[in-house]
Amino acid sequence: MTARLSRRRALQLGAGTLGYLFTGPAWSVVRAADANSRLRVAGIGIGGKGSSDIDQAGLVFDVAAVCDIDDERLAVKAKLYPKAATYFDYRKLFEKSGKDIDAVVVSTPDHHHALASLLAIQLGKHVYCQKPLTHTPHEARVLREAAAKMKVVTQMGNQGSGLSGLRRAVELVRSGAIGDVTEAHVWTNRPFKYWKQAPDVVKRPEEAPVPKHVHWDEWIGPAPFRPFAVRPDMGKTKAAYHPHDWRGYWDFGTGALGDMACHTANMPFRALDLDLPEAVSAENGEINPETFPAWAKITYSPREQVGGETALV
Repeated sequence: MTARLSRRRALQLGAGTLGYLFTGPAWSVVRAADANSRLRVAGIGIGGKGSSDIDQAGLVFDVAAVCDIDDERLAVKAKLYPKAATYFDYRKLFEKSGKDIDAVVVSTPDHHHALASLLAIQLGKHVYCQKPLTHTPHEARVLREAAAKMKVVTQMGNQGSGLSGLRRAVELVRSGAIGDVTEAHVWTNRPFKYWKQAPDVVKRPEEAPVPKHVHWDEWIGPAPFRPFAVRPDMGKTKAAYHPHDWRGYWDFGTGALGDMACHTANMPFRALDLDLPEAVSAENGEINPETFPAWAKITYSPREQVGGETALV
C-alpha cells in the first residue's frame, strides 16, 4: 500500500479503520491547524519493532523526524526518509523538531516509554507507544493524567487488537460457542530462545567498551547508570543489553509478563469482560538483583470469584 492521507482524510477515518490499513499506529482523531496538509510523525526508537512501526506509519503519514541511539540503525531510516530530521536524543528531537510534528511513535526499550511519551504529550503531540505502555504502574497513571489534560489521542501498540482474528475469537467466546468459561490459562515460552535472564544470567555482566555507533548515555536514559557490557553466549561474546536482551533486566525491561501478556491475555480479558482483579498471587523462581526470575505463575482472581475458581492464570 502506497497511498498517503491528507489531514482532512485522516480526520475522517477512525482508529478502527486505520487499524485495518496497517497494524501499526492508529489515530482516531488528530487536531491540526491546516486540514489540507499532511500529518507528520516522528519515530523514536526505529530499530527492531520500531522499524516496522515507523514504516507502517510512513505508509499514510509523512515521517518528519527519526531518533535512535544506534547510528547504524538511524542511518538505515535516514536513507529511507531523506527529508526526516535525525537525532540520537529524543529530547533534542522535541526541542528542535517539536513544531514540525503532529504525532510520535515510541518503540524504545521499556524504560524509555513513559518519558518519551510524556514529553510528547506535554507538547500536545499524539502518541502511539509500543507495549508495554510503561515500565511501572505509576508511570502509566502519570501518562493517563497527562493525556487527559492535554486532550491528545493515544494508542498502545498491541498488534493483535488491530487484526480480525482476535476480534473474531472474542465474538465466539461471548456468543457462548464454547459454553461458560470459569477459568482461563495463558502461557509463553519466553524468555527461552528469545533473550537471556535467570537462570543463565543472575549477576552484572562484564563491562566492555561502548561501540562507536552507540550513544550509551542516551540508551541508559532514566534508568540507573551502568556501563555497557558483554557476556559469553555459546562460545561467542554478545552485547548484554542493546540491541535485544535488555528485556530480561529489572532496570530496562518487564520480562515475559510485559513482553507477551498483553498479547496472550488480551483475548480472554476482552472476551470475558474482565475488570481489575480483586486479588493477585504469584509463584516464581529464585529472585536475583539483575534479571527477572526463570519462571513465574501469576493468578488473577476477579471480584466475583474470590475464594472460588480462578479466572485468569
